[in-house]
Amino acid sequence: MARQQLAGMAARLRGLCLVFAASHALQLPALRAKRPAHAPAPAIFTADDARPIVLFDGECNLCNAGVNILLDYDACSRDDRGNLRVAALQSTVGRLLLSRLSAEQRARAVDAASGEYSSIVVAGRDRAWVGSGAVLKIGRQLKAPLKWLAVLGWCVPWFARDFVYGQISRRRKRWFGEADQCRLWDDNYDMRFVSDAVVGCDDRVPVAGGVTKAAAAAAAAAFAHGDAVVVAAEQPVVMASSASEDVLGNGMRGVVEAPGDADGRVVVRFDEPAKFAATLDERILRKVA
Repeated sequence: MARQQLAGMAARLRGLCLVFAASHALQLPALRAKRPAHAPAPAIFTADDARPIVLFDGECNLCNAGVNILLDYDACSRDDRGNLRVAALQSTVGRLLLSRLSAEQRARAVDAASGEYSSIVVAGRDRAWVGSGAVLKIGRQLKAPLKWLAVLGWCVPWFARDFVYGQISRRRKRWFGEADQCRLWDDNYDMRFVSDAVVGCDDRVPVAGGVTKAAAAAAAAAFAHGDAVVVAAEQPVVMASSASEDVLGNGMRGVVEAPGDADGRVVVRFDEPAKFAATLDERILRKVA
């Protein structure tokens, strides 16, 4: 009797192994396709803190509930501060990290017709996950039994997982409602939320139509060496410098190194959050006192 039970258990284990192997064989092409090269963001992923960042829709009740679970049940197994960090898709950091995604991933994360966010995103230093893959990535960083559910979830073929995720995502606001604000800057989780300050951004700088009126007025004036300026661009921009590739966001402050040329380009040096120089269109700059 015991021998028959052991034989039955062995057969079931072999069956599970076959299912696992088959599902991953089906997922391998998709996994390879979802690993595009990302522009570096050294201001966000530093030597001291390179934890992945979960980007969520701050106006969705279901997403906010998921963030609460993440914060409360993070296993803190890889970092005492938590395995994951969090930022809203609507934040400057969120928009910047979205700009690093491949075209295919951006299409899955943002609805092209409405501009609404359609997927949670997990952004790492050189890789990102969207859709059900992002959910499972998060789940594996949580305490048991949530972690084990995520491990089992990887056994399900990606196309089946993404289909279910897509159905829920399209209906989540209708089913669970919307929120005017999300959970931010809780005293117990101040090392978990990523502030726009890490990219030197100040949301108080108004933007409209790509550049502000103040930026347009500043563009008409000549920039001189040593002038203090602030970036007033509507969207975060990944800029290449002579030393490295970094990011610019609305509100970043720098100093003019070379005045505007005939094409309206100005060389600006930035010291915070990382030291680099960038050649910028003067229309997205304005002088500050």
